[in-house]
Amino acid sequence: MYAVISYCLSFESTPVYAYPANAAARPSATPPANIDALINLNTATQEELETLPGIGEKTAQAIIAMRAQLGGYRYKEELMLIYGMGEKKLDAIYDLIYVK
Repeated sequence: MYAVISYCLSFESTPVYAYPANAAARPSATPPANIDALINLNTATQEELETLPGIGEKTAQAIIAMRAQLGGYRYKEELMLIYGMGEKKLDAIYDLIYVK
């Protein structure tokens, strides 16, 4: 019984950028130069998200739902919290999105 309680009390949340695959997931101070052509994950509509390669209706809805759950995205890599969104799909849209 005590081991379970001890384990639960010692659990700490690991930030998304701490994982090796997400090492570059720190917020940048300067926005990209072509920001007008990019999609902001925190303000994008479902229709805008569906224009991204590999993002369909269900994934766009999941992105919006996760945005509401998180209170807004801080990192692009937080998209990997969505079921079905893997590194391959994120790599395909990485340069087309931003977070502000």
